[in-house]
Amino acid sequence: MPFTDDTVAHRAIMVAQDLMANVWPFDFGRFELRYNPDMDQISFLELNMSCNLSFEKALSLSWQSMGFAHEELIETILVGSMLRQSVISETA
Repeated sequence: MPFTDDTVAHRAIMVAQDLMANVWPFDFGRFELRYNPDMDQISFLELNMSCNLSFEKALSLSWQSMGFAHEELIETILVGSMLRQSVISETA
């Protein structure tokens, strides 16, 4: 479920970025966090680095909730991976 509070969403992004620094480089993954509004606490649950890319699964649904198509998710992952591995360049 997307965060509707911008402050909480920003905090969740910061938690995910801090965690990502420990596992970089990778091409895609899903960080699962839980927010407890009673305690105003964000907890890390899981990192899935081999998550399902089906258009009906969490990663794609998250992208779709932001207005992107499933195809754009796949293209972003592929291009990002090829750039990171120097298979292509940004000027190509």
